[in-house]
Amino acid sequence: MVIEEDKWEVAASLDGMERYGRHITLKELQERKIRIELMVTGTGALNLQGLRFGKGHGFFDLEWAMLSEINVVTHETKVLGVVHECQVLDEELVGEEWDTACDFIITNERTIEVEGTKKPDCGILWERLAKGMLEEIEPLRELREMQDQ
Repeated sequence: MVIEEDKWEVAASLDGMERYGRHITLKELQERKIRIELMVTGTGALNLQGLRFGKGHGFFDLEWAMLSEINVVTHETKVLGVVHECQVLDEELVGEEWDTACDFIITNERTIEVEGTKKPDCGILWERLAKGMLEEIEPLRELREMQDQ
């Protein structure tokens, strides 16, 4: 489906996504050789090295891992973190192997380009998933089935 330009603003909203979008599986993404060049995330806070923290659950990192496993995102994919200026902290943090750092931080006051960010390449750490995630997250089940075949 091609969305007319005057509908882009609506299509970018949750209601518009449900109206104009359609479900696409990981397998379809892989078969179409889709490459995502930019991912956008909100978060509880960011440090100046682009590490996200404070929101919990790790869903963005899980999304990155799933898309990485099927080669839809790569180390070249840019990650943009959107936060309020007060959520940008000048604190040193040590990330986990699965943490996906932001290449850019966008606040209400400035844009910060982060140099030398690290993108994870560990994929899904199946043994580290919280109880019930595999059963509750359809794309995670799909990826597991794809890998088991």
